[in-house]
Amino acid sequence: MRHLPLFFDLAGRTVVVVGQGPAADRRAALAESAAAVVRRVDSPAAMVFRNASAAFVATGDRERDAEAAAAARAAGVPVNVADRPALSDFIMP
Repeated sequence: MRHLPLFFDLAGRTVVVVGQGPAADRRAALAESAAAVVRRVDSPAAMVFRNASAAFVATGDRERDAEAAAAARAAGVPVNVADRPALSDFIMP
């Protein structure tokens, strides 16, 4: 098994959501339901990931997704890219 099922307490922690649209909205809502502080952005820069506990990327554009995932990783933040498990550090059902 490549992935280990884990549950993180995100209450009060920052989660960055990159992108707009239904996939980004679902991820933001899921993080908010876990009492996370959600930071929504359209264009990722390394600084937007500062002090974040996790990041979700859902731009719908392969190049932008890869860029955002790389920026999150450069900041030491685990990232999930919608529908792109090869670009993701963690997956979701």
